[in-house]
Amino acid sequence: MYRGAELNLTPVFADDLHTAKRTVAIVNNDYLQIRDFIQPKQGNTKFTWRMLTTATPTIDDAKTFKLVKNGKTMYLTFNTTAAITLKTWSTAPATDYDLANPGTVLVGFECTLQTGEYTFLTNLTTEESRYKVCTQIIE
Repeated sequence: MYRGAELNLTPVFADDLHTAKRTVAIVNNDYLQIRDFIQPKQGNTKFTWRMLTTATPTIDDAKTFKLVKNGKTMYLTFNTTAAITLKTWSTAPATDYDLANPGTVLVGFECTLQTGEYTFLTNLTTEESRYKVCTQIIE
């Protein structure tokens, strides 16, 4: 069972992308899946994917964050053919008018895209559902 929604984000990113679509779904009541379909307008386009969390992140492997909070563990895994670099970012205020976000961190990845079509399949799973995930990228 696949319950979710698709968002056409192309108008938001129209200056840089021909297409930006996101599908978010709960799959088989087991895990959350986010599918991003991106078409850059030009080569050497920097693409960044970020998610705010109150969990403590560690890099589990080249495409997976392990997120731990209150003794519970979730895995944030990115499946794509693009060469990505996992990163964390501080949420500390950068200016005096920014509000503090104590106890939070941004997790995600960066990559450089050439012209073409790219799919990023992101799964948020528990230890139990981690190996039930569909990792096939369907164009």
